[in-house]
Amino acid sequence: MKIIFIGYSGYNMPHARVRCYNFASVLKEKGIDTDVLSYKDHLLPSRYDEEMMYGITDKRKIQLSIKALLRLLPEKGNIFYIQKILFHSAIPFILSKMGRNRYILDCDDWDGAHGVLFKSEALNRLFFGMEGRTDRYGNINEADYEKILLHYAKSAICCIAASHTLKDILSSVNKRTYYLPTGVDIKKFNNNTPVEKDDETITFCWTGLVWGDVIFDNLLFLLHCFSVLKRKYKNIHLKILGGGQYMHRIKEVVSLIFNYEGIEIIDTIPPDEVPNFLKKVDIGVVPLVQKDDRWINSKSPTKLFEFMACGMPVVASRAGENKYVIEDGKNGFLAENREEFIRKMELLIIDRDLRKEMSENALKTIKEKYSLNILGDKLYDIIMDIQKEL
Repeated sequence: MKIIFIGYSGYNMPHARVRCYNFASVLKEKGIDTDVLSYKDHLLPSRYDEEMMYGITDKRKIQLSIKALLRLLPEKGNIFYIQKILFHSAIPFILSKMGRNRYILDCDDWDGAHGVLFKSEALNRLFFGMEGRTDRYGNINEADYEKILLHYAKSAICCIAASHTLKDILSSVNKRTYYLPTGVDIKKFNNNTPVEKDDETITFCWTGLVWGDVIFDNLLFLLHCFSVLKRKYKNIHLKILGGGQYMHRIKEVVSLIFNYEGIEIIDTIPPDEVPNFLKKVDIGVVPLVQKDDRWINSKSPTKLFEFMACGMPVVASRAGENKYVIEDGKNGFLAENREEFIRKMELLIIDRDLRKEMSENALKTIKEKYSLNILGDKLYDIIMDIQKEL
């Protein structure tokens, strides 16, 4: 039996890198035959970047679906590991309905209102077997997304959820739902590569894609918190690493309002260069301020695990998976509001010993609970468990 990990995005995106490429690699090391099919990396021309993926036409999506069909037809009897429900999941689902393959459904985000299926509602009915209303950008109606998600979750061999919120949602229709957070390859992030670092400067860092209003608002929150502290502590610095459709707006805000005072914005770098970049950082920040937002509460932030794997204390909002990973005051700080976020950032600025203690505890947490090897063992056990009944 072979397990084929099927992803929408390419290696550069955390959900595909960790939950397709890394999971496939660690299972292969344990003796399970695996393969990866990434629509971005394997089916699209190389000129397409990740942002262009969200703007491709239905005609191009059909072409990609045909390519995927030709790749997957010879795989009769093997297991599909479908990462996310976006348009790329249509062909694996159709093949499973034909009785050729069974599938595991992996869910790391709540993609309702943000997920891209086909822009044509008729094509969504054809490929997914139910209504899928979309806006002019192709983002699916949230209620329709939930119906499609639960329908296919119910028929999966099992479901893998990256967050407690997603586990609760998926387990309502499939009792074989397992919690498996995104985690991190600790060997890459906790390495011995030497880097030069200014010990007099205390550097905060945020990484990610600013793809919409949700992330934009979180960064505005962070910029305000940092600017309050910058007036008092001249030796602090904030690095923002990333890109996305809204990053130009962040650059405008930083220029016009904050005058780049202690703030540096760095364009996206290859993921394999991130570990050495983070070695020059002292404190990670993970603001998630929209506490009632389903996407926020479903999030298993890759940046959180990467910061901690570098032995970095983190200040994070008490939301989503943050509150399950961080033990407040031990391996990082959780903050309820802006005032608490600022206060806890300040505690780490003024107390070097606290930074060191939290750094050690953060790394220990990753090694014991969230490293790729630990998650790989859990996924292997899940596969062995379900294999008994196939």
